[in-house]
Amino acid sequence: MQRRCACGKPIKSKVHLCVACLEIYGSDRAEWPEWLKFMVNDLEREYASDRRADKFEITFTDLGVY
Repeated sequence: MQRRCACGKPIKSKVHLCVACLEIYGSDRAEWPEWLKFMVNDLEREYASDRRADKFEITFTDLGVY
């Protein structure tokens, strides 16, 4: 899954905001607006869920069904 900034732009896997959003909001989470903290945390939960699913999911192919 391609990681995205809260604004929707693609970002690298190690960062939470794109360059434009970093310029606007800075890198200190304590100073971010509440909606931005929520969006970043929610996206992080989604990425973590996808990683767990990729690691533990058993597909029909794995079971020999297809």
